[in-house]
Amino acid sequence: MQPNTVVTKIVNGTIVAFDGHEHCLLENGVLVYTDDTITYVGKHYQGESDRTIDATGKLIIPGQISTHAHVGIQEGSRAILDNGKPEFSRAFFLNYLPTKLNSGSTYLGSIDSTASVRYGMASLIRHGVTTVINFAPGGVQAGLMMADLATEFGLRLYAAPIVTSGSYHFDNQGRLKQSWNEAAGLKALEGVVEFVEQLTPKQKQYVTPIVTVDEAFFITPELLQRARELASRLKLRLTLHAAEQLFEFHDAIRQQGKTPIGALADAGVLDTDVILAHCIYVSGHSATGYPFGQDLEILAQSGATIAHSPTVQARRGIALESFQRYLDVGVNVALATDSYPLDMIGEMRSAAQVGKVTDQRYNVARSQDIFNASNLAGARALGRSDLGRLSVGAKADIVLIDFDNLAIGPVYDPIRSLVHLASSEMVDTVIIDGRTLLENKQLLICSEQEILQSAKKFSQEYWSTAADRHWAGETVETQFPRSLKIWEETVNETQASA
Repeated sequence: MQPNTVVTKIVNGTIVAFDGHEHCLLENGVLVYTDDTITYVGKHYQGESDRTIDATGKLIIPGQISTHAHVGIQEGSRAILDNGKPEFSRAFFLNYLPTKLNSGSTYLGSIDSTASVRYGMASLIRHGVTTVINFAPGGVQAGLMMADLATEFGLRLYAAPIVTSGSYHFDNQGRLKQSWNEAAGLKALEGVVEFVEQLTPKQKQYVTPIVTVDEAFFITPELLQRARELASRLKLRLTLHAAEQLFEFHDAIRQQGKTPIGALADAGVLDTDVILAHCIYVSGHSATGYPFGQDLEILAQSGATIAHSPTVQARRGIALESFQRYLDVGVNVALATDSYPLDMIGEMRSAAQVGKVTDQRYNVARSQDIFNASNLAGARALGRSDLGRLSVGAKADIVLIDFDNLAIGPVYDPIRSLVHLASSEMVDTVIIDGRTLLENKQLLICSEQEILQSAKKFSQEYWSTAADRHWAGETVETQFPRSLKIWEETVNETQASA
């Protein structure tokens, strides 16, 4: 052993080990990591160790990779909007994060961006996500605040300031308007370069820059090409929302004679380093009424990745058509935690169930394929052969799941049990880069209650001031009535209790 190294041995659990080609089950195996790297996976470890983790009754899986997450966007409101009014549903309309005309304040404007990002990062770690592609403004300091927090939390983060050609807003009659500003987008690209240059050596241990274009539908051809060129020049990945809106699909057909995916391909944007968020409305999707074209074949040939977030889509009443169709053609489909609670286990279950319902077949969206989408597919999207697997030489990103409980019960197929029976509350231990961040279901890097209370505080402030950001001054209660009405005490009841 080298001086100052720490060797940790995990024993007595069921390891989802990677044999160089695929995941395999290793019962009562041994997993050893030295500092930040896995150094042994097998049955008969004879070496020394400084620490032993007893994983009896636990499933040991690689750290999960979320290829698309809005880490710092108002968790106090996403559950409202994702289930709420159609004019806020990006799935069918242009607008998303719309601003009140001339107010400069978005509907999801964060009250406390630092507290919001801390909440998001704690949620990811608590739910077993060890690597995430952030898709949201990083708060103050042009994203450096988020880099600081990733370093503090020990989360593996891909992030950079967002690039866009303009914004949406409502006028005083509630009409949706678009404001284009290519110059601001080009300036934002310069901001990406500045972000890359300003990262400190310590931040670079946790943060990898990525060129982040808000959406394909709202970016000028010139800016899109510049973003593509920047990603290639700096050897960074490129990610953007694409084919997420039905309006976007029809507009592309009318204006360009091509589908959104066809337009991206013809523009030379698609490649193995590109990650497209959602990519729902492709040729052949029933809602498009457009059975022509070969969007999925184009995606497969390009090597681009789809970041699939089934939970938020299901909340909006829409779905990928279908997980199996994309997979069969050869598209790299990686799971993502778009919306709160940023729970990859929940996303796996949604992907499996929605995938089966969409195809009306039980033997599609198989558990092993869904599981692979939560780790290996994400690693492929990032070009990282050292992530998403438990094998010698891989990063020590490791998650232990408590399988000794009534919900899981007797286990025949651990992966099927994980996908269909497990919950995020069963995440027992999370190790990122060899550093234990969650142990015995308790966060070690921060106070969960403190983070939760901060989130509750600024969410209450957000709800109480939301009318200031609505074009007609409507309150949250008016726009999004609660599922149940608030109890109102009657005069007789008050008197009876006296």
